[in-house]
Amino acid sequence: MKTDAYFDNAVMNAAEMLRHFGTLEFQISSKDGKIFTTLQDDTFAAGDGDIAEAANFGLAVLKSIENVYGKPLSMHMTQRDISLKTMTGVMSLQVQELSHE
Repeated sequence: MKTDAYFDNAVMNAAEMLRHFGTLEFQISSKDGKIFTTLQDDTFAAGDGDIAEAANFGLAVLKSIENVYGKPLSMHMTQRDISLKTMTGVMSLQVQELSHE
């Protein structure tokens, strides 16, 4: 995944937030054929695609945070507003350290 300094900084801040609070949320979305993610109150364009491709991008964001955090993480969807007709919408995702319970 190609990133820039702003996104890399948001990922580092997200990992710090995760260390401090134990959880964090970010959003992925697709509108008008474009993918976006909102991480640490900043929205980043992530290229072309529908909501399914945005979900795959969400996994890439998780891996980026995990690489900085240094431990395995898990992610689950907390909210969604998706149109299956247009394959657009938004999903909120919660990230936390992977538990082996």
